[in-house]
Amino acid sequence: MGTQLLKHGASSDEPLEIANINQPELVLKIHREYIKAGAQCIETNTFGANEFKLKQYGYEDRVYEINKRAVEIAKEAAKDVYVFGSVGPLGKPIGDGFDLTYEKAKNIFYSQLSALVESEVDGIIFETLASTKEAQAAIESLKAIDSDLPYIVQF
Repeated sequence: MGTQLLKHGASSDEPLEIANINQPELVLKIHREYIKAGAQCIETNTFGANEFKLKQYGYEDRVYEINKRAVEIAKEAAKDVYVFGSVGPLGKPIGDGFDLTYEKAKNIFYSQLSALVESEVDGIIFETLASTKEAQAAIESLKAIDSDLPYIVQF
């Protein structure tokens, strides 16, 4: 999604996930292009839509709004295809001795996942995670929501 947004003229000066708010028609167009090409599952434009990543741009208080809108746009395009919520890596090592504790990482994932689950995605895709510790924090956060959604983990 990110590559396509940039290819279609989205600004790299802001998080690409803000396009869900500022350029929803562009996000919708890209989803429709993927479906037209034969995709049976599309991903929300939420790869970096977590508090940690959005804080770099001053959007940390818009996590819920950005994720919810992303699901709405994807569902508008979806019709007969699945919509998976995209959750990317936090971008920092997790654990004791690092800036990002395991509990803080879980809280960051929980916040994003809550918005995706409440917006009724069909599943979650944890993309390009950096470590098994990060994957564990993400999965524990999803399970804490009491969700039985299917999920995929990619490293």
